[in-house]
Amino acid sequence: MKRTSALWLLAGLSASGLTLAAVPAGYPASYQATIDAAGKEGKLVIYATTDLKLVQPLVNDFQALYPAVKIEYNDVNSTELYNRFISEVAANAGSADLLWSSAMDMQVKLANDGYAQAYESPEVKNLPDWASWRKELYGTTFEPITIVYNKRLVAANEVPQTHADFINLLKTNPAKYQGKVTTYDVEKSGAGFLFLSQDAKQNPGVWDMAKVLGERGVRLQSSTGTMLERISTGENLIGYNILGSYALARAQKDPQIGVVTPKDYTLVISRLALIPKTARHPNAAKLWMDYLLSKRGQTLLADKAELASVRKDVEGEHSSEKLRAQLGSQTAVYDGAVEQYNATVINAMSDVANAVTKAQSLAKQHQLTVQALATAQRARDLAEKAYKAGMSDAINMLNTQVALLAEEQQQAQNGARELDLYVSLMNALGGGI
Repeated sequence: MKRTSALWLLAGLSASGLTLAAVPAGYPASYQATIDAAGKEGKLVIYATTDLKLVQPLVNDFQALYPAVKIEYNDVNSTELYNRFISEVAANAGSADLLWSSAMDMQVKLANDGYAQAYESPEVKNLPDWASWRKELYGTTFEPITIVYNKRLVAANEVPQTHADFINLLKTNPAKYQGKVTTYDVEKSGAGFLFLSQDAKQNPGVWDMAKVLGERGVRLQSSTGTMLERISTGENLIGYNILGSYALARAQKDPQIGVVTPKDYTLVISRLALIPKTARHPNAAKLWMDYLLSKRGQTLLADKAELASVRKDVEGEHSSEKLRAQLGSQTAVYDGAVEQYNATVINAMSDVANAVTKAQSLAKQHQLTVQALATAQRARDLAEKAYKAGMSDAINMLNTQVALLAEEQQQAQNGARELDLYVSLMNALGGGI
């Protein structure tokens, strides 16, 4: 969700090989072997889209429980997390031991592509069924997607209560909202792409909305914090599809920020965590996963990070039950959807993510093809000049002509593949041509 990445090395006490932590209550006695092995590994590398400042209390608490494990926390945006991990694995370089991202579709794709290792957490019995998938992906939060506005500059009678209201507001107030609307840049933010793709499945007017956003000169960002800050100052008046956990937390402290959970439907997402098969410190990753899903970890996540817990036994202002109460009947749609989680989220999002990945690959191939075609044309031209000047024979000229034709054919094939992919992507998004 952020443009920049920050590497934070959080030093723990060096106690490699020593058993300094007790087995959590309710865990099997054999869990001590995992704790001991994690202590010997001595390190945990996390790639996450969750701001470090939000989870610092969890990191500190985890370090107190397991002082032998040093945490290296990499705070990056969702697209960077995915691309960085894939690149590092391909290069057989060291990478993350645990991936924790709000871009659910990208996490699902990693699991579907065989990057995630199966791990049955001792906490799985305390989670809703939808929060654990194939023992590879675990949902850790319960977060609505909202509309955010400046309470001082947007009149109460203008505040949109539905997605249709939002579209109408931009259509009927073009001068006021020109250049004053913000949302995620779906090219740079995997989470933003996820929200839009799910919009397309719920809202038949989503493409009309996209057109209006373009007409109003929408300001695209990859950072939630940047959007909230600009709405607060009045540089932007309203933000669409904003991650509600950050927005609601900001609204409690900032009188300028207003938050709407749309009444027609409210998307709800979860930050998904997985342990890669390539993890160099897998036992330390298991400790963090279990801690993150535990009542202790989930309570801190809700109280300190202000991210709604997935566990029903966690109480407080930022519990999932409290959020459900705030959303009211809107959660009925979500509760029905999570019962078919695999079909409606995982499979659908995998299609979208695959299409996007293929699009990126084809774009690179297109650049290479254009370069190769230009080279082939220059070679053909030089061969023709050499032949006419008597410096080369006809065979050489014909060979360059054949090479040029081959490159032209490749470019045509790439064009056809791009068109096919566009159709696939539109279908995955629920749109049309």
